[in-house]
This record gives sequence, structure tokens and C-alpha cells, in this order.
Amino acid sequence: METAKTYSIYKKLVLQDERSKKLDFNVDGREHYVYRITDYTRTEEEHYYGSHTPEFGKEYNSLEEEFWTYRTSSKRNILNENRKEDYKVKILKVFDNPADKMIYEAYLHQYFDVTNNKHFWNGSNQTPFGWNNTNMVVTSERKWVTKEEFNEKNLTGLMKNHKHSIKYNKNYVVTKSLTRISQEEFNNSSEVGVMKNVFCGFDKDGNKVVLEKDENFDINEYTGYHKNKVVARDKDGNKFHVDKRDPRYLSGELVGHTKGKVVAKDKDGNKFNISVDDPRYLSGELVNINKGSMPKPYNIKNIEIFDNNGNLIYSINEGFQNFCRKNNLPYNAFRQSYLGCTKLGERNRETTSLINKGFKEYLGWYARIK
Repeated sequence: METAKTYSIYKKLVLQDERSKKLDFNVDGREHYVYRITDYTRTEEEHYYGSHTPEFGKEYNSLEEEFWTYRTSSKRNILNENRKEDYKVKILKVFDNPADKMIYEAYLHQYFDVTNNKHFWNGSNQTPFGWNNTNMVVTSERKWVTKEEFNEKNLTGLMKNHKHSIKYNKNYVVTKSLTRISQEEFNNSSEVGVMKNVFCGFDKDGNKVVLEKDENFDINEYTGYHKNKVVARDKDGNKFHVDKRDPRYLSGELVGHTKGKVVAKDKDGNKFNISVDDPRYLSGELVNINKGSMPKPYNIKNIEIFDNNGNLIYSINEGFQNFCRKNNLPYNAFRQSYLGCTKLGERNRETTSLINKGFKEYLGWYARIK
């Protein structure tokens, strides 16, 4: 996107972009604000532009107060320790929807080119459609640096010596030592995968992070990518990734993106994701994908349960899962029993599990389909 000198021009350019159709301009009752932090102790990298949206239902007296309750994802530890005397926080603009907030922050980032401007400590330029990491590299320590810094310090890239091919994901594993080995070699070694004990999610500023879960990692400072989120759609079919507490979702203005949908098949087995009101589905030309298939294990009826002496204890002619729930029977264990023709306790670690859950008396029992 070309550089714009004013916010109004920049916003017009954004709205001309096809990707703007996915931006969320819906008013949700929250204050979406853009802020600037100034560090009084520095003469370089003294500014930071960011944005934030309070959680639904959060109470606060002012946006400045709200800012200091979440602070920021900034790399400045001093800021994260709430040393307010060294910083000035200014709320630049407040919007009633998340899209305008994002556009304004992106405008400031491109206007000042915060990534390459020595007076800012922003790690990358925000765009209305995500982060712009142009001329940035991820190092082997999982840190973003500029290509210039990467070359000057002779750093190692995260994916150094990795070859990308069709077989890459299927037959090879990247280890913690950032070497690529075959799946067979990995299974026979003591190596662990590169993502072992790695957290992927969002910080308090809403930025994506990838962190090692070491002794300094505090899960309360972060949220998983999908925590309290749902993919929803409006009446026009536009999709949004929203909070489950979003008033639009709670009111029914937005609904789950699969609501009113069904996976169907035709007589040749071709699959279609269609509306339940589709004339082909109503006429029977298309039928539910599961029609004519063997019922799922939890729906199977006509099951018999025997004790460890082979005596018939239960003859079941209703939904097996519901029957087990009503009679306090270990459903999962009995399900595996009739699927694998085994007795309870024969499977690896099942005995300990049953004892810990209070089902010791059922060891040796088994279930079979009539």
C-alpha cells in the first residue's frame, strides 16, 4: 500500500483494498483506543505506538487507568514493572469499533515508519490487515530483527539448513537443536521436537507471541490463540473471529459459522457443505454424509456387559453412552472393550486409570456387541 500523508487519505486507500471486506467495523460497546508511550530516560527509541481494546465488562475510571492495568507487550521490562514516573502515556484517539482503531494505528506506523525510525521501539509496522514484517528475520532464538542487524551480527536464522519440500512435514521432524531428521530417526532418538514446551498465543497487547515455557514463563500473562474465540458469521455470510462474550454473538446478530449448515453427499458420494434449506437436501437428492454409514460407537445399541466370571450383567438396548452415565459405568473403558474385544484392565495403563476413578470393581469385565 502506498504511503499517505493524512489519515483520511490512508483510510480511503485501505477501503479500496479487497482485504478491507474482512475488517470488523461493528460497534460492540467497547472503547477501542490508540496510544503513544514516551520514555523520558532515552534520546533514541523513546516512543512507542500501540492500540488496545478492553475486555467485555471490564470496569475502569479512565483509559489511562485501563492502560496501566494491562500495560503493553513492549520489550521494555521497566514499563512492564509499572514504573510510571519514567513514562508518559497519551491516548491519541478512541473509536467505537476495532477496524477504525487498527487503521489509525497502521496509519501512524506507516507515516513514521516506526520499524526503521530510530526514535521508536516498535518491532514491526502494523498494517490494517496484520503485521508487516518486511525486511525482518526470525533468529534461532525466536526474535525478530532487521535484516541489517541479522547480517551485521552474523546471527543464525530459525530455519537455517532446513530444506522445504513436499516431504518436509510428512516424513521429517525439526528438533530443538534446529536440525531436520527423518521421522524414523526421531522415533529412535532422545530428541524432542522444536515446538516442545513452546507456547503460541497472544500477549496482553494482542500481539502474537511464540515463547519457551521455561521457569520465567507465566501463563497468566498470555492467552491461547483460540481461547474464548469463535468463528461466527453475520446475515450476509461475512465471517468474523470474535470473542464468545461479544454482544453481537450473545444477541444472535452473529451466529456460529456452521449454524444451519450440513455436510451432505449425492448418490455418487460427492460431498457438499450446504444449507439445511437447500432444495436438493429437502428433496432427498442430497442426503446427510452419515446416512447409510455404520453408526458411531457411542450410538451403537444392543450391547452386553459381562463380569470377570463371564456372567451376563447388562443387556442394553438403548444408547450405550447414556446407559453408562445413568448406571455410573466407565463408558470409555467399556467402549474400548467392545471395539477391541478386550477386558477392562488389559490395555496399557487402563488399570491405574480405573482404580483412580473409583472403578476398580470392574477390572476384568468386558462388553460385546450382540
